[in-house]
Amino acid sequence: MSPAFYKGKLENLTEIAKSAVRTTVKRFESLSSENGEVDIMQEVNTMTTRILLVCAFGVDIADQKVDYWINGRLEKRTVGFSLLATFGDLIQRVGAPHVQLCPPLASYFILPKERDMKRNAQALRAFVETVID
Repeated sequence: MSPAFYKGKLENLTEIAKSAVRTTVKRFESLSSENGEVDIMQEVNTMTTRILLVCAFGVDIADQKVDYWINGRLEKRTVGFSLLATFGDLIQRVGAPHVQLCPPLASYFILPKERDMKRNAQALRAFVETVID
């Protein structure tokens, strides 16, 4: 039985992280030369997502576009943005009053925002399934 993180694997993961940092630095330079402003939080989130996705799937899919529902309207957003927003929304939903006060309602997506969350989760799942296949 071999350990999950042997030296060779850790070296590969380090190279993935270095590559993602280089890509992010290039984006910083490009964005700052265009309009002089860079949303550091968004860029660091994208970089972190890029590292995690490449480590998990072996391919950089952070900038690919997926369906993303907001206020009942369909938009195309990056996988990185969609993952961050959807997981954040779903975690917040756990504390929603109707979910806390009446747990059987947790399996129903009653509010319009909840229906958007469900669609976003389904879109991400479908996208990940295509990447895995």
